[in-house]
Amino acid sequence: MRAHPKGLLAGAFAVALLTCIATAPPAAAEETSSPLFFRATDAVPPVRETLAVRIDHRYAITEHRQIVKNAFPGQSEGQYQLVTGEGSVVTKFTYWNGDDEIRGELFERNDATQMYNTVTQARRDPGLLEEVGDGKFRYRIFPFAPNESKRVEIRWESWLPAQGRLVEYRTPIARPNTTVIADIDGAAAGSIRSETHEIAVEPFGAGVRVRTVKPRGPEGQFELRYELASTAPVAMVHSIPGREAFVMIDFPPMDLPQAAAPRDVTFVVDRSGSESFQALARTRAAVRDALGTLGRGDRVNVIAFDDTVTTLFAAPREATPDVVREARGFVAKIRDGAGTDLAAAIRRALETQTSDGDRERVIVLISDGSGDKPAALSASGAARPDVRLLALGVGESIDATFLGQLASSHKGFAEIATRPDDIGRKLARVQERSKSPPITHVEVDLAGVPGIELAAPIPATLDPGERVRVVLKCRREGTLAVKLRGEAGKQHLLKSVDVDLARPANRPWVETAWAKTRVDTLLDPKKQQLQDREEAIEIALLHDLTSKHTAFFAIPASETGRVKQQLADARRKKRDLTWARGDDLSSAPAVAQAGSVNSEAALSRSTSQVTPPPLDEPARKYGGAAAPERSASGRGCGGCTISTSRDDHAGLALLGVALGIVILTARRRRNGGAS
Repeated sequence: MRAHPKGLLAGAFAVALLTCIATAPPAAAEETSSPLFFRATDAVPPVRETLAVRIDHRYAITEHRQIVKNAFPGQSEGQYQLVTGEGSVVTKFTYWNGDDEIRGELFERNDATQMYNTVTQARRDPGLLEEVGDGKFRYRIFPFAPNESKRVEIRWESWLPAQGRLVEYRTPIARPNTTVIADIDGAAAGSIRSETHEIAVEPFGAGVRVRTVKPRGPEGQFELRYELASTAPVAMVHSIPGREAFVMIDFPPMDLPQAAAPRDVTFVVDRSGSESFQALARTRAAVRDALGTLGRGDRVNVIAFDDTVTTLFAAPREATPDVVREARGFVAKIRDGAGTDLAAAIRRALETQTSDGDRERVIVLISDGSGDKPAALSASGAARPDVRLLALGVGESIDATFLGQLASSHKGFAEIATRPDDIGRKLARVQERSKSPPITHVEVDLAGVPGIELAAPIPATLDPGERVRVVLKCRREGTLAVKLRGEAGKQHLLKSVDVDLARPANRPWVETAWAKTRVDTLLDPKKQQLQDREEAIEIALLHDLTSKHTAFFAIPASETGRVKQQLADARRKKRDLTWARGDDLSSAPAVAQAGSVNSEAALSRSTSQVTPPPLDEPARKYGGAAAPERSASGRGCGGCTISTSRDDHAGLALLGVALGIVILTARRRRNGGAS
């Protein structure tokens, strides 16, 4: 029997096709500036999800629990992206193989990545979680056998943003029926609300418990707002006998009168193609509303830009009813364009500013921050000292860091509207905050105890309505006296608080917050030195915090053979670091023991491992989800031998072709070797 060439190729193709179908290619991980979200590969999506949250004043600890299941007939790798918001840090990563908990260990990122890659090549069961941006995380778990489920738990922690007394907690969720239970201490009675979910609120301990009932807003996130009960500075302490004390003080905004001087307000609206249609529509509505809030004596102008710049007036005009009507008509005609020349828009806004009279001059930029950033920063450098630049970030991909940098360099601030529905509220907040002058010459006086060390410098200038957080550690003795000073024009401002450090206080998260703040300060790209990077890694390792240079690696004890030496070396490095630091502050440099501080303090390292406050876990059973399925071998991979790494797909296809050729060639020989 003759084996036809077409038959040979067809057989080889069939084998190759079956080989490729047996694997589920993982989606490439992305970095994004989008709003909060959770994203999973189609191969291994979440099928159950609950969140348990503990909020103490403004500090949130979120326990995120999922069951994920392989939806493909072949072996798969689960790849996930988690965007939890700027300033958040992951402090726990755990998954289960059946009933066996595989707890992640924090190592230097290079070590963790190398071990993960080594183990996955051997078709074993590791997990890896790493930071890919501020508040952005990527994690992978491999392998999943066909229809296999695994339970995954991640804990992240964050200091929540606040405006005045209003605090906002937001978290991504993967499923519409996700249950969220949040316990809150420090919220004012009756102030708790959510725009994304119907909620039930009930007393719980010294605070309240919030439980989701059903979604009513945008999918993909849960949002909660509440007002702080206290209007005074709040001091939070973690203080254990025989160790140093960690202190965090949350100062409310300075009390300021409304600015007496009238204002020139210039709205600069981004109409480029980078803005979504919905965001631009909400921006138009928000600006029209903002025009109606201008006060007596205020003047106004509006500028729209894409790759060209259109200006309403040559200079701001008094906001009479006729002028406001004309400005609203101009805004209503703004339509999306193409390209983004942000630098040209900033130059035009500065050129239209007048120099007459004693006035506040405010430019309000509404944009996603895309465009030529160096050119935009250069253009803004021509701003006069009496011009303030405020920014409102809108759109689907907001460069919040750039907008904050642009605004802060000109006595301004940035607000971010991650959803179109937030644009009106956020612009109204910008307008309200712009009515008061910035607070300058800010400094903090620290006295009363030795060994005071700030985790981060105090900003020298504050925006109106801005709260100030002071994070430090010191010796655990006596009373710490803290005074926050500043100036608004000719007015001197002062807020103060005394902190009793003699009594033990168990708030372990304060130590975590100190470590996170210190790591961020050391890794500031504008100031970072080589020794700063090394110190940041040490602090992150000691406190189990993800960072640019640390990551969680998880592997079953029975699967460590290929990385046994690497794992031992990484653990030894971490253990030696802990022993080297000790718990004694006696050898630490005494920095800022008294006096005014508005610059960085030196660092002494702490060795304690942080354990967050216990969380009630009413949803541990995942809404009745079945226990994760185990393979017959007891290993997560179920004895499978086909990798799902994208890099292996070409090799697998070639292997299939080769097998097809071998099979058909053997068949020819069995049939007499006909040619």
